[in-house]
Amino acid sequence: MHKYEAGITVRGANDGKRLASAGNIYRILASSAETNSRYALLETLVEPGQGAPLHLHEREEEAFFILEGDMVFFAENEKIKAPEGSFLNCSVNSVRGFRNETQKTARMLILLAPPGLEDMFEEDGEVLENTHPFRETKISGGRALSCPVISERFGIVNIAKALPESEV
Repeated sequence: MHKYEAGITVRGANDGKRLASAGNIYRILASSAETNSRYALLETLVEPGQGAPLHLHEREEEAFFILEGDMVFFAENEKIKAPEGSFLNCSVNSVRGFRNETQKTARMLILLAPPGLEDMFEEDGEVLENTHPFRETKISGGRALSCPVISERFGIVNIAKALPESEV
């Protein structure tokens, strides 16, 4: 990471803290401390079969941009296919979940405004070593499709309804 006098932060292709949490891998591109508490930006790797169960955020907007692969998002009663290049914005209190239903790792950007959930991933998860390209980061034994244990403290409400079965 490079920090410039003019308030500009630059991260290289493999810079940034890497975290494994709830079966997914996150790289913090911009944290609350670096954005004057305006937003956080995360790059996320989602292995086949992984994702997040139905939940809602009481505090933040959450936006997703699919960089590689295909994802499936779920609202309360809807299934939304999100192929590479798709953008989704989830408003505060909107029910959402997502899953990678392919056999290929998906890669997304997640924007959180206001920030703070990056702290949840760090507190609940595991910091990973930065010894190889981010896209090659793997974890073993991740908790598949389970929100972190501490999520309610961060304004996440878990919905007691399972995601529909995968079609793959």
